[in-house]
Amino acid sequence: MDGIDEKSGKQPQAQNVQGVTPDGVTTPPAYKTWTPSKFARHIKELADQNDTHFCFFLGAGCSISSGIPGASALTRRWIKKAKQIDTDSNDTVLEWAQNKFPDYTDETAGKFYADVMEAAFPTSAERQQEIENVIAEGVDAPSFGYAELAQLMTHETYGPQFSNVLTTNFDDMIADALLMYAQKKPRVIAHESLANFAKVSGSKPMVYKVHGDAKLAPLNTGPETKALKKKVTKKLEALLSETLLIFVGYSGNDKSIADLIEKLPAGSPSHGIYWVGEEIPDTYVGNVLKPRPEVIHVDHLDFDQLMLFIKNEFQLCNPKKGITHEKIMEKYLIKLVNLHLSIQAEELPDSKIESVKAWAKLMDLLPDKVSWVAAVLKAELLQAYDSDKAEKAYKTGLDRFKNQPDLLNSYASFLIIKRDDMDGAEALYKRALDADPNHANTLGNYANFLCEHGQDTNGAEAHYKRALEADPNHANTLGNYALFLTTERKDMDGAEVHYKRALQADPKDANTLGNYANF
Repeated sequence: MDGIDEKSGKQPQAQNVQGVTPDGVTTPPAYKTWTPSKFARHIKELADQNDTHFCFFLGAGCSISSGIPGASALTRRWIKKAKQIDTDSNDTVLEWAQNKFPDYTDETAGKFYADVMEAAFPTSAERQQEIENVIAEGVDAPSFGYAELAQLMTHETYGPQFSNVLTTNFDDMIADALLMYAQKKPRVIAHESLANFAKVSGSKPMVYKVHGDAKLAPLNTGPETKALKKKVTKKLEALLSETLLIFVGYSGNDKSIADLIEKLPAGSPSHGIYWVGEEIPDTYVGNVLKPRPEVIHVDHLDFDQLMLFIKNEFQLCNPKKGITHEKIMEKYLIKLVNLHLSIQAEELPDSKIESVKAWAKLMDLLPDKVSWVAAVLKAELLQAYDSDKAEKAYKTGLDRFKNQPDLLNSYASFLIIKRDDMDGAEALYKRALDADPNHANTLGNYANFLCEHGQDTNGAEAHYKRALEADPNHANTLGNYALFLTTERKDMDGAEVHYKRALQADPKDANTLGNYANF
């Protein structure tokens, strides 16, 4: 989780960064904007020069896909506790929050992280315990992005150039990834007393926790994070002055980091600063970076997908064998296939059909337990071009994976959309549920089927409820059930509850946003 500075929660405004000058002239932003693929190609070119050292600066956004809530989600959770401590008034939580913290909204909650945490947990001991609890809740293994960063940091050729990671996060995701996926134990600088052990370059990976560790006096509140200790600042200045700095998944709300960047000598970091995100935000760090022409904005948000671009450019191998947790490897491989698909859909919309043969090869690359993923993706790619070949791909997959519920579920959807074969689709849904009665995706899709094609609203509702018991945060099911409650049950209160839950699970789901707007 990123630390947040300044008790007000408000951010300073940059002067004449872009927009309209005092003379009324529109000015372009000082920084440049690149695509993630261009960024990956460029850092590969720089790495091949052998004189460039890189430093990733990771924020809370990198850990969300690993099960660790971001600053905004935690702030929204803590605001309820803060209100309970402060008053027993009948005000809603939002009314109380906006009175206590002017300009607070659920959308901007992350800016108030430090103030809200201090209000909810008044002592340092309580705050440390809460951070430990939050980290313990993150039950997922380090995400695909962390796995690839671990491969890069330990690469035989490039590892020494990428050996340093800075983070404001309290979790151990990058250290765990190095152990799990690369069998390397990093040097972790988790307290100011260890600052002298930090090195700009070296063969051993180093993780520098700027705000401390969850179990070792983490810095959370405004006063705690407002200024870095002198020893820490000196070491970070030396480290950053010789690197190419890459911010990823970071909100930029730390005044201490903004001050550090401003104090760097001219020409530092020596190879520039890259900010990966939808935009460079109006935060402490963001407003320091915006006026700088040497800053490059990489227009991208997803840490996992960014690391896939880097994986492809550097031709990083998959994690080494010997990982003891089989499910971790399965999850990694499934994510790998899906990320390839998402990038292809974005960057190569006109050449999907030519890549089907490449997808087929994944069947041979993946272990039997997860190679059904390639079978599904191959069939789904073919649907838009050749329904007969798509159906053949489904049948070939089912010859090999007879009762794989995801494959059966996808084939059922194909029969509905492309073949208008309702009986065949229902038989496949039932076969999938026989194989796994708690398969949330199949339960939700079968509920949709019963409502739209089976004219069985009671059966549909029963399956919606079973789907949400299996996965209470399944955004698609929540949104569909909300629509069902609206149209079939006329239960507007229940529908609104489920729309809100759906948008909490996936705030950018277009169908849910549209349906809720209509509602």
